[in-house]
Amino acid sequence: MSLSTSNSKTVSTDSTSEIHSIYRAISIGLLLLLGYHVLVKQRVVPATSGINQAQSNAIKAQKYVYENPSPKLILVGSSLTATIKPKDIGNHVINLGMAGGSSQTGLEIVKREKLKSAILLVEINETIERQLDKQLLDSIYEPVSHFSQLHFPMLRQEYKPVDVLVQTVKNGLKSSQKKEKDEPPEKAEKFNTKLREKVLAEQVSAKMQPLSESEQETLKTAAKSIKTQIAELQKQGVRVILYDVPGEKQVKNTIEEKQIQQIMREEFPADAYEWLPAPTSKNWVTSDGSHLISSDAQAYAVFLRDKLLNTPFSVSRKPGTTQLE
Repeated sequence: MSLSTSNSKTVSTDSTSEIHSIYRAISIGLLLLLGYHVLVKQRVVPATSGINQAQSNAIKAQKYVYENPSPKLILVGSSLTATIKPKDIGNHVINLGMAGGSSQTGLEIVKREKLKSAILLVEINETIERQLDKQLLDSIYEPVSHFSQLHFPMLRQEYKPVDVLVQTVKNGLKSSQKKEKDEPPEKAEKFNTKLREKVLAEQVSAKMQPLSESEQETLKTAAKSIKTQIAELQKQGVRVILYDVPGEKQVKNTIEEKQIQQIMREEFPADAYEWLPAPTSKNWVTSDGSHLISSDAQAYAVFLRDKLLNTPFSVSRKPGTTQLE
């Protein structure tokens, strides 16, 4: 009898100890989460820009949706647009260019947020064939995700603890290497001229064939979707301006590129849509035949600032013409 009673008391004591341990672990976890939440709210924790393409896109979108900015200019497009730094254009500028994506995703986000008083610059070229990033949109607008990320910033992609740590370490390594710090910004992009020329030649060669009928139809179908998005935004009072990022002349002059440009102008005629005038003729340089090197991306950003923020232009509505007035 006494042995049985002793065992019972021992089991009871062990169970109580386990429960206390669980409560203690939960309490410590909650305190750590609360502490991290406070640090994020006070902006002590540095935000990351993303350690991969999908995360970088998500961070851009979440910043726009949750931080409720009041932009003067918003850019939507693909990675071609993403190379342009908003700060090089000016204050109150947001770039929703999505690497691996297209204007459709940015347009959908802007449409849902009901933009009122800004210029919306929309990239129009072959990248429009890429579909909406539904996974990205769901991660933002699914009710539970939207509520939690809106009220608890630490749950957003830019504040994931592991990524914050990784980026902090990377930034520390970069700043400690004086040689890299003092290098011209284009050195990394031009370090292998032969490789760049080879990639450029391959792209030119690949674009010397005309588009197939199915490729043309894909572009036209995508154009219809974008026109629907633009129409809805214009009903909200948004000024929508179309543009294409400049690039290498030898690429732009290929059969495929000229055909794409013609289709875009037919689908979005100048008598119905505002088109940004092309910048002054220049030998634009890219790192891979498509994406502008940083100095040229900066030069194009200055062009955008001058045309859209410093001296806004109006577009004539005569068919086939777009001019400054």
